[in-house]
Amino acid sequence: MRYIIFLLVEVIIFCSIILVQFFISPYIGAPFSVIDIIAGIMILFLLGLLFYFLTILFQKKMQSIPIKIKIILSIPCFLLTSLALGIGLSFLGIG
Repeated sequence: MRYIIFLLVEVIIFCSIILVQFFISPYIGAPFSVIDIIAGIMILFLLGLLFYFLTILFQKKMQSIPIKIKIILSIPCFLLTSLALGIGLSFLGIG
């Protein structure tokens, strides 16, 4: 059960990182302006808040999983999450 919870938390983290990068990257350009800096700060704040709450909520359950197993589970989880998001976004006509 703890591995399934770990995978669900990883899916939430990877989805949030990929979606934020996908939707915010067109707005942040090479000549950085004040709006780019504000958007970057907002992104970092929201992702940091998400990661903070996820680590607090699932800290005890995640500590018992060895780091080697976490790495082994994270790689296919990232690949499957990015594949599912790519298919889902292209199905919706966004990607």
